[in-house]
Amino acid sequence: MNQQPKISLSTEELALSLVLCGYDEVAAGVLKSGLGEKSESDLQIVFETASHSLLSKELLLGINEENLAESLHPVFKQMMDLFVQSTKMIRCNKEANGAEEVLMLHRLPGDESLKHEVKHDVVHEFSILKENEIQPAITSFLKVLAWGEIETAHIPLTEELFNRLVEETKTEDELASLCESFHIHQHQEMLKIFLSDFNDYGRRFANISESLISLKDYSQIQEAHLILPIHKRLWVVYNENEDVNEQPSLVLKRMNQDQWIDHVEHLLQKGKLSL
Repeated sequence: MNQQPKISLSTEELALSLVLCGYDEVAAGVLKSGLGEKSESDLQIVFETASHSLLSKELLLGINEENLAESLHPVFKQMMDLFVQSTKMIRCNKEANGAEEVLMLHRLPGDESLKHEVKHDVVHEFSILKENEIQPAITSFLKVLAWGEIETAHIPLTEELFNRLVEETKTEDELASLCESFHIHQHQEMLKIFLSDFNDYGRRFANISESLISLKDYSQIQEAHLILPIHKRLWVVYNENEDVNEQPSLVLKRMNQDQWIDHVEHLLQKGKLSL
């Protein structure tokens, strides 16, 4: 598939396009996620409005009653097919201004990927990326646009320690008590910086996950990384143990720009987030 310009669709436009391609079940999921439950009469109005806007964008060529899929521009139709039929996806999500934003990267034949970014549950942007554009797209989505010189860190964690750190620890005294309990005094100063960043980011994480998906929207997460993009640096929490049959070995890392780029590209090469 040749490189195409970015296509921006409303939830209604995307749902109608999927219906015309024969993906009614997927379209229903898109509509419910973006607009909630709709009656049949509401859907008629929604799709009529969407058809006019798709026509104005020259993505809809007219309604072919005998073969609805041929109603769409063939390149756009192919993009919808690839979107739905994808079996492997990288998904990144974060909260921005009180709303969730999602970036999905679907593998295409060759060295291209379909980028699908969802903003505020109602705007869907599609474009084609080359392999070397994946890491920059993820980094840009996380809004780490400037980097500073920092002291990096590598802090081993147990699941219990991590849960108590992010769910119960809010003050310096609570952190000191936690470090005492888990005998990690050597990491106390760096964890103090982490908690400050965690508070500044609203005590939440962005995340990156790799999923196996199907036409029925069944997904199975293969790998997940919690990301804290703050100021001019990144914190990353993930399982260092690559053997899925072994006990997880969590680690909290504070990364500079070079480490982050190496980290993502290593995951892509190793297949952890492979497309």
